[in-house]
Amino acid sequence: PGANPAVLILRPLKAGRAPGANPAVRMLRPLKAQSGAPPSADRSTAPLATAAARVLAAAPEAYLEGSRLSEQLKFELPQFVEQAKAAAGGKGWLKKILEADARISSVKVPGRNEPCYCLAERLPAGGAFSDETRAAPGRHASAPSTEVLTDTEEGSQILRDFTQAAMEVLSEFDYLEGSRLVQALQTRHPEVLQRAKASLGGSKGWLKALLTLEPRIEAVEVPDRNEPCYRFSDNPDGLASDESGAGGCRT
Repeated sequence: PGANPAVLILRPLKAGRAPGANPAVRMLRPLKAQSGAPPSADRSTAPLATAAARVLAAAPEAYLEGSRLSEQLKFELPQFVEQAKAAAGGKGWLKKILEADARISSVKVPGRNEPCYCLAERLPAGGAFSDETRAAPGRHASAPSTEVLTDTEEGSQILRDFTQAAMEVLSEFDYLEGSRLVQALQTRHPEVLQRAKASLGGSKGWLKALLTLEPRIEAVEVPDRNEPCYRFSDNPDGLASDESGAGGCRT
């Protein structure tokens, strides 16, 4: 006890001074209030809300199930997720964060037996998607939106890391099928791959959407390959069209 600074501060009270006049009492009160307190809600949840808004902005159907959104946040920001779960007692952490953010709304979706979320600006009239609006969600249906990557510094960094890793792999081959490129990235740069995929909600067409943003990566048609193929070129403006189908791997 003698080593405890709080005890040393309180000893003057025993000399007869009134508690109200002793500044030590006022000093200790805020310490007691702060002991064990969770971190500021703004500092601990703001990155999660921002990441959630970014992922929802890229969702091709304009919404995401809570389970899918939760998994992507756990991958991108695991420490913040653990803090949020601890503050919420383990349950309801995602709902608590999203409902407090004006950019995000909960939405009812036919056939989805779990909470779903979308950007508030995409919330349909009545707060629910119909089968019709799900089938035709506008420009977000054809391909994932990459605006969230090109318009933010965080997104731009994710894009740079991914395209750099993709070019590193493609530089070793004449071309690669999209599936083989993903497999190679999963082996060499798993975190870069997962962050890039999660940034577009893991939706269909995410690979093509990312690669088309890099002019040094070209989509090519290769005979007998029933999937998109890609190659790296350090001279994208002077490509010879007769090279794309030749050669296979330079292993």
